Amino acid sequence: MKKLAHRLYFGTRHLYVSFHSTVAMLRFVGFVDLMVLRIAELTVRNRRSSHLIIATAGRGNIGDQALLESAVQHAPHSKIHILVDQHDDLTLPQVTSPRTARFVAAPRLVARLPYLRLLGVWRAGREIGRACQIDVIGADIMDGSYSRRDSVIRLQLVRFATQRGRRVRILGFSWSECPDQYTLSLMRALQDNVSLLPRDPRSAERLRHLGVTTRPPTADIVFTLATGGSDARSRLRLPEDYIIFNASGLASREHRVGCEYHESLRRLLDADRNVVLLPHVLRRGDDDAEVARNLYDQFSSPRLVLVTDQLSPSGVEDVARGAVGGLASRMHLAIFLLRNGVAPLSLASHGKVEGLLEMFDISHRVLYPQDSFGAVAGAQLLDSMQQAADDRVVQARLPEVQRLARNNFGA
Repeated sequence: MKKLAHRLYFGTRHLYVSFHSTVAMLRFVGFVDLMVLRIAELTVRNRRSSHLIIATAGRGNIGDQALLESAVQHAPHSKIHILVDQHDDLTLPQVTSPRTARFVAAPRLVARLPYLRLLGVWRAGREIGRACQIDVIGADIMDGSYSRRDSVIRLQLVRFATQRGRRVRILGFSWSECPDQYTLSLMRALQDNVSLLPRDPRSAERLRHLGVTTRPPTADIVFTLATGGSDARSRLRLPEDYIIFNASGLASREHRVGCEYHESLRRLLDADRNVVLLPHVLRRGDDDAEVARNLYDQFSSPRLVLVTDQLSPSGVEDVARGAVGGLASRMHLAIFLLRNGVAPLSLASHGKVEGLLEMFDISHRVLYPQDSFGAVAGAQLLDSMQQAADDRVVQARLPEVQRLARNNFGA
């Protein structure tokens, strides 16, 4: 009986979510949003007085925090407003006077029930009215592959902003091989009025193949991030010559790769290598920290260090700076390793990692979750000669990739 109730609950929930993400429902939501946005925008007095950044979700994702800090550092105006769901989703980046930055909460902007979204849509409309320029942090949520609803609602905000004459850029985003078709239609409609800035050559080529015009080549905006000083390595008492090991809670849930992580880690510890278990996303549902804790408990080796804190981007940078190799199941952890001249092994996810490593000519370091990668990953991480050769390639390519990343802010 309990199992039947469980199946009925999740079956009903799936139907509910699916209904509220249908094209017909999203078109209706877009129509209602447009009316609310217009009325809200008309109530604004200080028009075109701020720079608006529409942030990603945050909520324990260190990569989202790094993206936000990069966007704030390069905002061209002194008054910066950041649209978030809740004030505690992200940490407000520090800015120096006379620049100011503040969060504006637009609660439940992507909620499924329209009446729950009204306050969030209203506040978004007012912020668009105040903005002279808008930057949307694109990341991996623009093609509908994770959530059609999230992508469409963001693009509907962009469409309204362009109708009101605002300059809009969608910064550094990925585009998968199988995008949502309704999301694609909105992107095509916006291409003439918005700076579309895909963050790797594969994404750009996929968009061109689908008839979407993009701006000059770019890279992920985190390659432009200026990080402050951090003592994370000394505070965490990390050993010398360690390998970063990042196991993804999302990959573990979706692809059941726990055995592969176990095999890779076993090989490293059997070879007497120091390993740092470093979570990059710490939140319910796809928690890296939970997977890391399970691995730590299985081995209990003196050569194994478990990081339990949610580090700042500067802290992750400091830990990456001391690494001699790494398995990065999260894209932005791979970027922090690349920023420090270390060639990572990286787990493929929705087509975004392949393009990243292709920019550094190290495509052979992509791992695929559907494969049995545990033994292969362990062997590659232990191959110091190949690691040194790949590190040299990364270090040679890094200045060009950083130059491409700066194109996001010159568009």
